[in-house]
Amino acid sequence: MKVRSEGTRNIKWLLVNSILTVTAITAFNSALGAGMTGSLAAPILSGVDSSKTTIDVRVTSGITGCAAGFSIHWQTLESYQSNGNLFGSTGDGFYCPASFSGVPGYNQGGGTSYTLAPNTSTVIRLGDILLDQGASTSCDTNLVCNTTYVVRAFCHAVPKGLKKSEFSQVVSVTTDPCVQESACTLSQGFWKTHSRFGPASEKNIIDGVWDGTYISRWPITGLYLGNRYYEEAELVNILNTTGRRGNGLPALAHQLIAVKLDEANGTILPPEIVSAVAQADAMIGFLTVGIDSLPSSMTSGLTTILDNFIQANHCVE
Repeated sequence: MKVRSEGTRNIKWLLVNSILTVTAITAFNSALGAGMTGSLAAPILSGVDSSKTTIDVRVTSGITGCAAGFSIHWQTLESYQSNGNLFGSTGDGFYCPASFSGVPGYNQGGGTSYTLAPNTSTVIRLGDILLDQGASTSCDTNLVCNTTYVVRAFCHAVPKGLKKSEFSQVVSVTTDPCVQESACTLSQGFWKTHSRFGPASEKNIIDGVWDGTYISRWPITGLYLGNRYYEEAELVNILNTTGRRGNGLPALAHQLIAVKLDEANGTILPPEIVSAVAQADAMIGFLTVGIDSLPSSMTSGLTTILDNFIQANHCVE
């Protein structure tokens, strides 16, 4: 992944994913009640991750929050530059808009929210937006591989309160290369032991001495399982976890992690596996792997499909 703020290249950002309860959201909205004047502080954007067809952008609210949600605009860097380094208008076909507000309908009762308290973050995936009652866009198609996009955002106005914010600073994120060299797969067992935590990864040797760390073979530092993002350390913990009898979620997550790491590593997924991955993500939704559970009767079919694909196309490790 290539991520940079405007004028800066190759910056990697860590994901901070906000978890807000409905109670906290209600209290925050009341704090920005009627009678307040002025404008909300502009949000801050940063690139988080990318694939060949998607980019993940972290939206962080300012000191006044984004109590009524926010909107994101994106377009290709080429079209942005052709317009004098300015966003055009949706009518001219220059940029894509998406609006996010409230708590996602499939996550009532808590979880990632589009309503941001002050200095709070959430992550949005562009190119593969999961639409619900809180999100809307006219551009729900995948992005183009090996293409740089520019992104900006603003906080929505609070009814009878603060006005909408100015636009954020423009950031740019580049989708992954279109062509990868490797086409074979590696198993969840390989990925489990070849992370930056070892033990099978190459040792990091400095001046002839092992510094106690390992060189990760992972092509990315985190990924989504369902609608939740997990960093490398969390994913390794999941790969080292076996579920209680009857809980099929860990086994499904193991194969889903492996397939997604394989894809990031260059494996081309056939349509039936793309479909199986999408079904697995939809089944997991906002469940937390390692805490929540799914009946094995629900997950076993998809787990087997993903495992069979990995085994049939396995690399020589």
